Amino acid sequence: MNKFTSLFLLLSPILSMAYAQSSLPTTPTDVHKQWVQAFNEKNISWLCALYKNDAIVQRLDGTVAKGKKELCQDLTLLINSAKSIEMVTAYAVAGEKLTILRSKYMFVLKAANKSEQRVFGSGIEVVQKQNDGTWLIVADHPQGGN
Repeated sequence: MNKFTSLFLLLSPILSMAYAQSSLPTTPTDVHKQWVQAFNEKNISWLCALYKNDAIVQRLDGTVAKGKKELCQDLTLLINSAKSIEMVTAYAVAGEKLTILRSKYMFVLKAANKSEQRVFGSGIEVVQKQNDGTWLIVADHPQGGN
């Protein structure tokens, strides 16, 4: 391995996080666009950066992931089990500091026999405007719109 490759491998997690932090959404609907892009690029750092530190996420089993550590563990499992996601914003109820989003999505999951399984759903997300003008997810219910 040459010096450039070693340096790149060493710095890639840092560069990924810097990229995520410098390109956070500046409108509520950009949250969905960036979520899809980060997910499809398998960039867990960027995906997790879209959530506030104290965000809550409703899990399929009825429990709630509280805080970035728990939800990032869940997102890592999801990102590793899916090939891709497509998502559109069905509507946005916009306020000055809070916006309610409704997403419609389709996950393409990796099946055990190497086939693909498509999962359709509709989620509800609450995003909050931060002091720097970016928008982050504070609450996420992936099946809330079903």
